[in-house]
Amino acid sequence: MATIKPDPTYIPNGASVHIGVWGVTGNACGFWSDNEKVAEFTEDVLLKGKGAGTTTIHVGGAPEIGSWGEAEVNVVESWSACAGAYHAKVLPAVVNNSKSKFKFVFISDPQGGPGDIINEKTVNHEYANWFAQYMAKNEKPDFILVGGDLANYGDDAALWIDDMVKGLGDQVGVIPMFCAIGNHDLVDNALGYYKKSQQDGWLKIWHDHYFSKGGKTWPTTGPGDMGKKGLAYAFVYGNALFIVVDSYYLYGDKQQTGCSNTLTGMLEEIDVQQLAWVEYLMNWADGQAGIKHVFMISHAPLFTEDHPNNHELLKMLNIRPKFGALLAGHRHRLELTPIALPKGATGTSCYQIIDGTGAGGETDHVYVRIEVDDGQVTVTPIHKTATDTIAVEQGVMWTGPRTIHMPTPPTPPHQA
Repeated sequence: MATIKPDPTYIPNGASVHIGVWGVTGNACGFWSDNEKVAEFTEDVLLKGKGAGTTTIHVGGAPEIGSWGEAEVNVVESWSACAGAYHAKVLPAVVNNSKSKFKFVFISDPQGGPGDIINEKTVNHEYANWFAQYMAKNEKPDFILVGGDLANYGDDAALWIDDMVKGLGDQVGVIPMFCAIGNHDLVDNALGYYKKSQQDGWLKIWHDHYFSKGGKTWPTTGPGDMGKKGLAYAFVYGNALFIVVDSYYLYGDKQQTGCSNTLTGMLEEIDVQQLAWVEYLMNWADGQAGIKHVFMISHAPLFTEDHPNNHELLKMLNIRPKFGALLAGHRHRLELTPIALPKGATGTSCYQIIDGTGAGGETDHVYVRIEVDDGQVTVTPIHKTATDTIAVEQGVMWTGPRTIHMPTPPTPPHQA
C-alpha cells in the first residue's frame, strides 16, 4: 500500500510542489488525479493546483490497473490558507524581546571533510574546543546558531556537543545554541544512508549532552510534530524572527534508508507543511512593528538547490521586506550571495549566507559573526589561522526592513 505524504495534502492554486510518496517498490509508478480541473501531475511528477476544490490523487501502475494508494488533495487559494489547514498557526517562542542591539554567530559543518577527521573520532576536537572557548572568553555572542553536520556519523554528533559544553564552561547556560539538522546527522554507518531513526533520535542527543548539562532547551514552536522533534522551530530574539527548518524531511519507516531514492524523503528541500508554516510566520512578522528582521537557518542552501518546493520558498521570501538572509552550510565553502529580486522588481536583495566549515584542518574553517543594531545588519566572516589568531574577512551589510518595489500589474482592458 502506497502512502502519499503529507496526508491529507493542501496546496495553493497555481503552485507546483513535491509532496512525497512512500511504500512503493521502485520508481516505475504513475500518478493521476480524479479531477484535473482541481489538480494534476506534470510530466516530472509535480503536483500542480489548478483550481480551488478537492480531488483524490492516486499512485499506481496505471489508471486502468488501479491505484496502490490514494489521498485527498485540497487546493486552496494561497499558502496562508494552507497554514490554517495544516494547523501551522503556532506563534514563535520569545527568547528575548528587549534588545534592539545584539550579536550572534553562525557556524556549520564542524565535521569538515575527510582530511579534517582526527583519528577515529570524526570530529576535530582541537578546533571545537578552541571555538567554544573563544566564544566564551572573546566573542561573547548572545547565542550561537549551528547549521548541522556535527560529525560524520549521526551518533557522533554528541562528541562535538560535548566539546562545546566543555569549552563554554560556565557560559553554557548563558550563550544558547540552536541547531538545524544536517544530512550527516541522519546517518549511523559508513554507507551514509539517511535514516528516519536518526531523525527521531536527534533531540535525544541534544537532551543528553546539552540540555541536561545546563544548555537552553529549544522551542517546540514548529509545524505538526516537527517542533517536538527539534527539526523545525521558530523564536524571537530582540527585533528579529529566527526560523529553523528541516531540509532533509524523511518519511516512510526505519527500513527505508536509501539516500538516493527520492521516494523516501525530500532531500535538500523542505516539505509542503513547512512551506505553509513559513508563510504563516512571515504574515505574523509583517504585523509586528517590533520585528524588523527575519532569518532562516537550514543545512542545505535552499535558494540555490534546484527543487520545486525551494522555488516556492524563494518566491515566498524574496518579496518580503523583513526577510534578510538564509543561513546555510553543506557546501563547505564560504559564500555571501545577494539573491536577485523577481523580474521587474527593484530595491534591496536578501542574502544566502553559506558558512565554510567549523572543523579546522585543511578546509576553509570559518564562522560568521552577525550584528544587529536596530535596523542595520552587519555580517563578518571570521577565520582561525594556523597560528591560532583570527583573520577578519570583508563581509556585507544591509538595512531592514528592505525596500522592495514590485512592478505594477497591467490594467486589464475595459469589459463592455
